[in-house]
Amino acid sequence: MNPVIDPSLTYLSGSDIMRIFELALKCGFKFGILDQIVKQIENNNIEVVFKDLKDLNGMMVLGYEKHIFVNNTISELEQTHTLLHELGHGYLHCTNRFNCFFVCSDSFIDYEEMEADYFAFSVSNNYLKEHIRWNFLKIGARMGEKNFQ
Repeated sequence: MNPVIDPSLTYLSGSDIMRIFELALKCGFKFGILDQIVKQIENNNIEVVFKDLKDLNGMMVLGYEKHIFVNNTISELEQTHTLLHELGHGYLHCTNRFNCFFVCSDSFIDYEEMEADYFAFSVSNNYLKEHIRWNFLKIGARMGEKNFQ
């Protein structure tokens, strides 16, 4: 199976796209419905908390206690995206850290944020892929149908 996105449309390297996509496949997650995502995450001993986070979309804290916080004032579609994005941080960026803390906002996008977003894209259903603004895409890039599997 090939990656679902043309690397020329992204800020990510081709090798990172392959690495993230392969990890997403190994995880076995395929999501689209918010309640299903929450249940699967909580089955992995991570508490999901919905609350008003003001200007933040979400945050993840993995340490002695494990939490993903999601802004309850954003749309259900954005909440779904945020949960998958935070899960991406867990799989991609917390393997070599004792404590892992990520705060996610549209105002600050670095390479790790783009990687987490591509992980979320890789495990999303087509509806979510088509209706979310993805932070790993280059400005002005448009995903045509040929980019989806």
